[in-house]
Amino acid sequence: MEFLKFDINKCVLCGVCVEKCPFGALTIEGNGIVVGDACRMCGLCVRNCPEKAIRFEQKAKSFDKDKWKNFLIYVEQERGEIHPVTFELIGEARKMAVKVGYQVNCVIVGGKGTKENAEKLLPYGVDNVYVYEHEGFEGFRADCYTDAVADCIAANKPSSVLIGATALGRSLAPRLSTRFHTGLTADCTTLDIRSNTDMIQIRPAFGIQSDSGVSIYDRIRIFKRTERFRKPDPRYRGISKKL
Repeated sequence: MEFLKFDINKCVLCGVCVEKCPFGALTIEGNGIVVGDACRMCGLCVRNCPEKAIRFEQKAKSFDKDKWKNFLIYVEQERGEIHPVTFELIGEARKMAVKVGYQVNCVIVGGKGTKENAEKLLPYGVDNVYVYEHEGFEGFRADCYTDAVADCIAANKPSSVLIGATALGRSLAPRLSTRFHTGLTADCTTLDIRSNTDMIQIRPAFGIQSDSGVSIYDRIRIFKRTERFRKPDPRYRGISKKL
C-alpha cells in the first residue's frame, strides 16, 4: 500500500501493528514491515504503534498508466436478477473499448444464483465476468461488497470502473474511490475516451443549462452512470470466472 509509510529508524519490529491489523495485511519480512493488498487504511496500526514509526503519506506517488488497462463494470443484482443499468454500462464500455483496444470485464457479487446470472452477461459482449458467490453476500452489505470488488480491482488493475447510479451504486462507488485514493465522477450522462486513454465525462452542471465536460488522468477512474436499457449482441461470447 503506497500510502502507508514506516520509519525504519524508529521501527523496532515489535509486531504490535501486525497483531492489531484486523485484515491481516501486515507481515514482518526481513528487516521491515510489508503491507499487503488487504490493507484498508483503517489506521489502527498508526494509532497503536508504540514507537510512532507509522504514518500516512499525504501525497500519492505517480503511477504507470500502461499497467492499468480495460474497463471493469460492477454488475448489480436486485431480487435475484441483474439490474438493467448493467446492460447500459456494458454498451457504453464497448463503444469506448474499441477506440483504445481495451477489454470489457464485469464483476458480480452475491449469494446463491450469482454464477448463473454471470452466464447471462456473456452474450452482451463482455470478455470476462469475475464471480464472487458466497452465502455471506446474500443482501447488500457495504463493507463486504466493497472488499470483494476492491479485491477484483487490485487483481485486474482496470483503467476505469463503471457503476450504475442506483442507491446501491451510490453507496459502493465512494467507498471504492476512498479505498484506492482515486477520482469519482457522479451522475455521468455521457462517457468517452481519448486515444491516450484519458476519460471524458459529461455530467449535469447545477445552476446552468449546459453540461460540463471533465477529463480525468488518474490511474483508475470510477464513474456512476445513469440508467437505460440495451439488448444483447449474439456475436459476442465471453468467459465467466468464479473467484
